[in-house]
Amino acid sequence: MLNKSPTEFRNLLKLPDNSKIFLTGGTGFLGRTLLDELLATHNDKVEIHILCRDPDAFKARYPSYANQPTLRFLKGDILHELEPECNYSHVIHAAADTHAASINPVSWIKQIAFGTENILEFAVQAKAKRFLFLSSGAIYGPQPQTLSKIPEDFSGAPSTTSINSIYGQAKRLAEQICTSKNHSGQIETVIARCFAFGGKHVPLDGPYAFGNFIRDALWRDKIVVQGDGSATRSYLAGEDMARWLLTMMLIGRAGEAYNVGSDQPVTMFELAGKMRDLLAPNKEVVVENRSGSNTHRSVYLPSIEKAGELGLRPEITLSEMIHKTAIGLKNMHAKNNA
Repeated sequence: MLNKSPTEFRNLLKLPDNSKIFLTGGTGFLGRTLLDELLATHNDKVEIHILCRDPDAFKARYPSYANQPTLRFLKGDILHELEPECNYSHVIHAAADTHAASINPVSWIKQIAFGTENILEFAVQAKAKRFLFLSSGAIYGPQPQTLSKIPEDFSGAPSTTSINSIYGQAKRLAEQICTSKNHSGQIETVIARCFAFGGKHVPLDGPYAFGNFIRDALWRDKIVVQGDGSATRSYLAGEDMARWLLTMMLIGRAGEAYNVGSDQPVTMFELAGKMRDLLAPNKEVVVENRSGSNTHRSVYLPSIEKAGELGLRPEITLSEMIHKTAIGLKNMHAKNNA
């Protein structure tokens, strides 16, 4: 299956007609990107039920999804008891706030871990064949300087004495719950450890450098880099991410975890400079902290060899991703202000 183009993969790895997917987190960046891919590749052949707290508010904010005949919005919460109205072939659990620790850390842990357990029980009741859990590279903890890329079998973990570890630790617990349920034989689970992405649905006002930089390049006077710009990340295009996730849902090995991301490093200063060069050549890149004394540079890079075993690889370059994201954001901005 190696060396297949994205189009060839879509033809090979399609859900059977009349499949039903239950999706949590469909209103967020990852969820909407997944919805776009499912709608583009399966059209009217697959029905998707989306759990959200306020369906009317979501449809009002994103009207392009409101009149899709294959989408059905269900009001509910991942922490509350849910009764399946029908059977589902697949369940994708993508719900969980990524930066809610400052609100209530303990509630955040419960949302991630107990919410996952609740949706797993729902999936079993709904007779789903497979359960895809969207986890995070945060489960690995800090990347050692001696490790160039983090493989799935890396045994590191976030510190339990740091408040900043809550998200990663909660995701680890949720992964363990998935593993236990898979071991029981009740349902097949696949874990996708998500790293960093770009795309038109990326938040522009959160702790995400890609979204902040592209917002600055399009609509601000200057592009601001927080820190000294040496932090190193990698970015997978949203379209690639969605294709990877659906492939893992369909043919990923049950009980296994896969990294989802690019393995091509870029520093935050380089990323800001690339966005300036491509989108706003006359704007200044401002680095807020030029200390240059950070000898323990923050690096966050996945190994994607295991994803490669499924025939997956990044198809969209960073430059292409920036262009596509900018076009998508401008189009959405124009519609919202029409």
